Amino acid sequence: MRQLSPTAKDAVNLRDVYGAPRSRHPSGRPSIGLCMVMSIDGSTVVEGKSTLLSNPSDRDVLIALRSAADTIVVGAGTVRQDMYDVPSKKGLRVGVVTRTGSMNLDTDLFRSGAGFLIMPEDTKAPETNFEIEIVRAGQGSVDLTKAM
Repeated sequence: MRQLSPTAKDAVNLRDVYGAPRSRHPSGRPSIGLCMVMSIDGSTVVEGKSTLLSNPSDRDVLIALRSAADTIVVGAGTVRQDMYDVPSKKGLRVGVVTRTGSMNLDTDLFRSGAGFLIMPEDTKAPETNFEIEIVRAGQGSVDLTKAM
């Protein structure tokens, strides 16, 4: 990757640019970042898969950002389609946003404790035979501001 500002550099390490630890907000709240790939028409998937829309550089940036994160938040459809597994980074949590609660929790992601649900307060929790963390925020749909 080439850096243009503040100083031009022909080659930069993505982890140096994107993976630097973030400082907390002066109020003590954690910092929150957003990374997503979207087409010019606003689509986030091609043929139902988010991975087909990105390229190797996009994925390298995503990996660098995730290396600095404590938690990532992903939509339930992406988790289903891309078959999310236990994160390779030790301690990384994966918050899965679901409006309906319709999720297969019998996966390594959830069984490991790395995965947790973010869902509306008025949505029935999926049944499971093991404990899973659920963050509830919003009525009818997830209120991400409240969830954070």
